[in-house]
Amino acid sequence: MLIVTVFQCFTAFSQTQNVNGIHGDMLGKLKHFHDSKSEISINMGPFIEENYYKHILYNQKEPGISGYRIRIFRDSGTDAKERANAVMSNFLSKYEDIDSELKYVDNIDWVIYVGNCRTRSEVLKLYNKVKVDFPYSFIVSQRISVSDE
Repeated sequence: MLIVTVFQCFTAFSQTQNVNGIHGDMLGKLKHFHDSKSEISINMGPFIEENYYKHILYNQKEPGISGYRIRIFRDSGTDAKERANAVMSNFLSKYEDIDSELKYVDNIDWVIYVGNCRTRSEVLKLYNKVKVDFPYSFIVSQRISVSDE
């Protein structure tokens, strides 16, 4: 029992150190907050705290949030990169205000994703707009970047 407790404390401490080094530790700041006008008291078991830190570390490894994009192009072959650049230029000339990304996937295919949509309704509006010029496009669910704006 003592070994398990020591291991849990070590695990929580080491995860706290990793979280502190990257983004700060909000839970630690709250636990040690002192002000003459207010008092904060946090009571939790060690497993809850451990899971909190695991969640923070997982989110640091997987940037962004779940969302949707539209794939307008995917191709492989000797001149796939040139075709991808042509499609990207065509897209940007028509939709300069929409985020787009050209990726080389699995060392085989060139892929173009457009949009950074948080909701299904948002991506459907964008899809209806884009499919006029890119009829073979379709919606994909993937992690999207989030801006601070």
